[in-house]
Amino acid sequence: MRRYEGLIIIDPRLEEEKIKKRIDEIKNMIEEKGKIEKFEEWGKKKLAYPINKSDDGYYVLFEFQGEGSLVEELKKHLIIGTDYMRFMFIRR
Repeated sequence: MRRYEGLIIIDPRLEEEKIKKRIDEIKNMIEEKGKIEKFEEWGKKKLAYPINKSDDGYYVLFEFQGEGSLVEELKKHLIIGTDYMRFMFIRR
């Protein structure tokens, strides 16, 4: 298994409950095929530039172990989801 770090920015205009639901979806996807080493909710922070007419984003950081197929599955899920503003995964 390889180690990865992922940063996801969720639309902060969502209700708190919906943000938590989106985070849980990602956690469950990782735990099904990998292992979460570290999870941090940075919360609402100002963006460097507006995205989708929003100046803020809800930041979530994951460090996890998994195969490349897991990262591809996460990317597909995040691209389809309209509640995610940006995301990035790097291999550590």
